[in-house]
Amino acid sequence: MSEMTVGRITFTPGPWIVSPPTRENPSQAMVTACSGFVGIYSAPLTNETIANARLIAAAPDLLAACQTFLKYCKRRDGSLADFEHAMMAFVEDGSALQECIHVIAAAIAKAEGAVIVQGTRR
Repeated sequence: MSEMTVGRITFTPGPWIVSPPTRENPSQAMVTACSGFVGIYSAPLTNETIANARLIAAAPDLLAACQTFLKYCKRRDGSLADFEHAMMAFVEDGSALQECIHVIAAAIAKAEGAVIVQGTRR
């Protein structure tokens, strides 16, 4: 299993999933990493802990969505552009905006426990 580093912080790479209760843990809300089945979160099974598990499982996706958005908001020298310049990047490259919308919508849907099917939340 490899680790991902963001800045100086190292974490288990995604995807992370909400695992169904098991025979060993029938009353636990759990999040595991698919890259080696690392336990990320485990708590007594309640509606709140299931919602927490979904949000935690979506963390790598939410980070990737933010990184995708910021990728288009940077100048050539790597500094963040002001609002006007960042919006021009999206105007000049419509596919960049579509990519950001898709990645952000999918990450939010995962955090909320919804599924996006061809642009429609279910």
